Amino acid sequence: MRQKVLLSLLLLGLLALSSGCGPRRSPVQVLVTLDNKPLDKATVTLVPADGKGESATGFTGADGMATIVPLGKAGVPAGSYKVLISKGDTGGPVGAPPPAGSDAARDMMKKMAEKGASKPKSEVPTKYGSPTSTPFTVTVPAETSPVKIGLQSES
Repeated sequence: MRQKVLLSLLLLGLLALSSGCGPRRSPVQVLVTLDNKPLDKATVTLVPADGKGESATGFTGADGMATIVPLGKAGVPAGSYKVLISKGDTGGPVGAPPPAGSDAARDMMKKMAEKGASKPKSEVPTKYGSPTSTPFTVTVPAETSPVKIGLQSES
């Protein structure tokens, strides 16, 4: 009898531990406007405010809405994030960039230099695309959904 009780407690403890593994993840939706109009085909990236952990990216549709999802994950881990937004010619191929320092990254930079590629142009002010200058932050899980981000053109 005593062995059954101990075994039951052990199994119950293992079950409790396994159900809480990993960070809590939440879906994040963002509504992006530029000068009060929905911003289509923009890239929205959440970067951990402390610089640690994973980033998550999404792309806006014609309605300005983006669903932010880390690659291969079900949601964004809880925490504080800086919100980066860019749109336009990135100077490179569509999709995720190659890892910094890799042969693919060097090849991409070489091709850009050969084509006379200049600094990438964005259709939104560049301050919104940099972690050091963006004025936007979000805490996950968000208190409201979607998170509303209103950009203003530079005059």
